[in-house]
Amino acid sequence: MQTYIVVAAFASFHSFYQVSADIQHEMYSIHSGYEVTNVYEELIVSSISRCAVSCNISTECITATFDSQTRQCKLSDLDLGIASNTGNMVMKSVFPAKVLNVALKKQTVMSSTYTDRVSSLAVDGDTNQDYFAGGTCFHTVEETNPWWLVDLGNEYYLDSAVLYNRVDNGNAIRANDIDVKVGTNQSSMSLIEHIPGVLPAIYVVQMPYMQIAKFLEVSMQPLTYFHLCEVEVFGYPVLNIALKKPTFLSSVSLDRVPSRAVDGDTNQDFFGNSCFHTLDEANPWWRVNLGIIYYLDYAVLYNRMDNNQYYRAHDILTKVGIELSSMYTIELLPGSLPPIHVVQMPDPTEARLLEVSIQSFTNLAVDKFHLCEIEVFGYPDAEICMNPPAVSNGRLEVNLTSLGSYADLICDANYQIEPSSPAIANCTYGEGWDNHTTMMCVPANTPVEYFGTSFVFAFMQNRKFSMSSTLGDPTVIITSLNTSVVTLDVPYLAMSNVVTVQDSITLNIDKSIVVMSSGIIEEKVVYVRSDTPVHVTILNFEATSSDGTTVLPVSSLGQEYFVACFGPGSDSLPEFLIASIEDSTLITINYETGTREDIIMNAYNTYLVTGDFLTGSKVSSNKPIFLISGHMTAKIPAESYPYLDFISEMMPPVTSLGTTHIVSFMHPRNDFTVSIVATMNDTEVVVLNYTGNELESITDLMESSSVFRTYFNSMTISIVSNKPILVHQYGHGSNRTLGDPSMMFIPDVKHYAPQYHFYIPHFTSTLVIVLSSNYSDAFLELNGQLLSHVQQVPVIVSNSEMFTVIYVVVYPGSYKLTHQSPTAVFGAWVYGRNDATEFAWSLGYV
Repeated sequence: MQTYIVVAAFASFHSFYQVSADIQHEMYSIHSGYEVTNVYEELIVSSISRCAVSCNISTECITATFDSQTRQCKLSDLDLGIASNTGNMVMKSVFPAKVLNVALKKQTVMSSTYTDRVSSLAVDGDTNQDYFAGGTCFHTVEETNPWWLVDLGNEYYLDSAVLYNRVDNGNAIRANDIDVKVGTNQSSMSLIEHIPGVLPAIYVVQMPYMQIAKFLEVSMQPLTYFHLCEVEVFGYPVLNIALKKPTFLSSVSLDRVPSRAVDGDTNQDFFGNSCFHTLDEANPWWRVNLGIIYYLDYAVLYNRMDNNQYYRAHDILTKVGIELSSMYTIELLPGSLPPIHVVQMPDPTEARLLEVSIQSFTNLAVDKFHLCEIEVFGYPDAEICMNPPAVSNGRLEVNLTSLGSYADLICDANYQIEPSSPAIANCTYGEGWDNHTTMMCVPANTPVEYFGTSFVFAFMQNRKFSMSSTLGDPTVIITSLNTSVVTLDVPYLAMSNVVTVQDSITLNIDKSIVVMSSGIIEEKVVYVRSDTPVHVTILNFEATSSDGTTVLPVSSLGQEYFVACFGPGSDSLPEFLIASIEDSTLITINYETGTREDIIMNAYNTYLVTGDFLTGSKVSSNKPIFLISGHMTAKIPAESYPYLDFISEMMPPVTSLGTTHIVSFMHPRNDFTVSIVATMNDTEVVVLNYTGNELESITDLMESSSVFRTYFNSMTISIVSNKPILVHQYGHGSNRTLGDPSMMFIPDVKHYAPQYHFYIPHFTSTLVIVLSSNYSDAFLELNGQLLSHVQQVPVIVSNSEMFTVIYVVVYPGSYKLTHQSPTAVFGAWVYGRNDATEFAWSLGYV
């Protein structure tokens, strides 16, 4: 096993080629026998060249090591300062990290073949240097002057070649006194380098500047076997980089526009419609914008040849530059322009613009200017295609191609590629990156467990809150699948209560724990711990004013939330409440109104916010938090309704949101309102009735924007979006029998659970079950008995997604809802009603 160190100096090609060959600036120096420290990232890559590329595109990387056996590449931000230590240096020339391996999978041939070790094994992309274990090295028979050759297919500007010697069993010594030759044809190959002695394990052959070749040959002189394990050749294609690029002309005559000189047609007959033409003017000119900076090799000018008009192109001045204001002269060609003329660029020439013009030597002279084609050859400064643009919550991983690069979108942990986002961005030399502006990573649909062993939560202000009332206190409902020992701590009250829960239990807490004051950090959390997983529901209950919510365990809390409330109202305000879990929790609230608030909270702090417009506000934190929101006194669906109630619901983290939601009508009431909050820009929503027909299409929703829609007449709907959304259902205030307003989170169908264990407090309620049509509702069980339902409604979302909504009457007590199929999952929520009050909550989601 051999470990190599890659030291990245980040020199530009320009600066490299200005130094002399005997004191080359090392862009990548490869050393053996060192171990890097301060490692900040470890990768598995195919070769030392990929390790070098990884180091180059990382802004932090200074040094990297590559393990040839494990293929492990370690990136470090430590400068080892070993460039001058050449005691066991493997290579000391510029490493080709910025260009393409143009030999990969190309046609190869060699002087002879030993057994099955054919020539193509050296361009298969596998740099394993163990002849027997890897099986990827070529091998000749024993002969004089053995050789191996690759046909690159096209001409390339070569930068360098990398030779990988065999390293097993001491046979590396067979590769010695190596000659490396290149050429545009096999009959005129030129020697680039003679490598005396035994070839090192990895060796880089640096090419002369602007070396053009189609073939590369590696050979030896003595009588011997010849074997190498990989040959990489790095370079750029020889392309006309002016082709189809934007062009400009000092004037246009006879519709002969400047773009005709870069249309790829070298027809030199003016009437072939491929030549540009100016008016009579002094110093007429033509210019091309290459798009990005290139290292220019030469330009080819094609003069007009019909009707003896070639003489009009005379005294041609060629200029180049990066900016128009800094263009400089490359050549002034006196006299008439030949039919075809090559303008050779000095080494090196960096430019983005090229201009040719006629030099009029007197103020009175005017000329017509026409040329039929201008070709420009060179290779790009690859930095643009090696350094992709930034993507929020992710990164672009670069892969080189012959014309640029492409980059795969890799999302950060807990994020995934947004459904309509392209997964690949392409970079073309001369044009730059495409797609990246629409690439997006969104929070992943992470599984959320609603059973857990640790819960932190708090109670918001209820409109009917009264310290003297005996009808209700803040209530914690705990259900357990097994016998659980549960501890309920309330630090604000110096209270700690240990109970044993065999099925369900309700625990009341003193009213002083309710958070009443907005804009103040307090310590009014409730902390529940259990030795086995339990389910927690909280109920904020007062006479004629109540609501409750399922509480997610700490393990399922998130760091990004959106707020849903209702209102504003005339009697009181929308509100939301934050509870922190850890010290030094940094919280940013971006209000729907456009203002921002930053606060710092420690463990078990609470912070209440009230305001007219809160729905759509975004709450972000550096550590997990609990968030509950609602309204102290909501009149739903409008202020004109006389019925009002306290509403509240724990907000789910963004990571648990989805794109398909079933919203059932609230039996026996018929009417309800739905709120939809967009979590990302360019969100599109379609609302369907129960038969799958479109009711409404809502487009171009931006992050934090919200819509409210009201539905009547026993209508069950489905809501389908292209990006995750937050959906809540609001029950309308009705008469004293049917109940007051309520609020309930609607989970996405992908987050339905396989079972629910819950407790119904106080009064008769309606259990709603949403079951995929793939499973029969006849096999649903409630407390081990097949359930009997009041009503059921089929819902069609699409040809492949159909559901059944089932309504069941349940009474106060403990319940376990299951399906006989072990693979069935279903949604479940409950709403209870009584004289002038109501509560509603989702029973859980995963």
